[in-house]
Amino acid sequence: MKKGNRKQYYRIHRLLAIPMAFFLFFQIISGMIWVLPFPSPVQRLHPRLKPIDFSKVNISISDAINIVKQQNNKDLKIKRVTLQGFRNIVLYEIMDKQGKIYRVNATSGEFLPLNEEVALLLVESQFPRKLPPVSEIKRIEKHDLIYMDGPLPTYRIRFEHKHGFISHVSIPNGEITHSDKYFKIRRWVTLDLHTLAFLSLIWENSAFPRSTIFILGLICMLVVFSGLWLAYLRWKKPNTKATQT
Repeated sequence: MKKGNRKQYYRIHRLLAIPMAFFLFFQIISGMIWVLPFPSPVQRLHPRLKPIDFSKVNISISDAINIVKQQNNKDLKIKRVTLQGFRNIVLYEIMDKQGKIYRVNATSGEFLPLNEEVALLLVESQFPRKLPPVSEIKRIEKHDLIYMDGPLPTYRIRFEHKHGFISHVSIPNGEITHSDKYFKIRRWVTLDLHTLAFLSLIWENSAFPRSTIFILGLICMLVVFSGLWLAYLRWKKPNTKATQT
């Protein structure tokens, strides 16, 4: 390789290596901080599912599936059926192949669409103690600083809590997440930056942050291999001083 071309490769390697080194360093540190135990006030409430009262189950799984099929007027391909116990009722949760969840009252056989009342019921069922009063229940159609990633649309349930207790219940699959102001700050400076979730607020595309991380990972690999290649060229370069002697 010509000397001029080699210098150009060195410059390109340095321009890429420095920012990629900072990127990898931050990825490692933010990932380590995120996995460390850090119980927030909401997490200290010890969310857990309640035991199921099987005496309230009056319909079978096949009956529950038929009720869902009648409501949707289509042949569903079922992936999973679970029985969930709540404070006063027991529900069948039926998931189809696309990940959408349907709920049927296991006692009365009533089909329950995910509305504000059911969303609040799902949140309350995860805590052994009574939650603070609800100050707001809002349907969220777009990601924001509080809910940067996750399935949309979702219900946001805000409680009258001194630490800003908020729950999100995803409408498509019923996924539930809880947070408070301490948890949000920790998530902003660790996981959301680690996964580049803030990019979804700019482009409104949940796949864009993952694609960006994938591309940056490829650039990091390119920097590593280019460094090894340049080191090999330097090692292969003949020692002019030794030849002169």
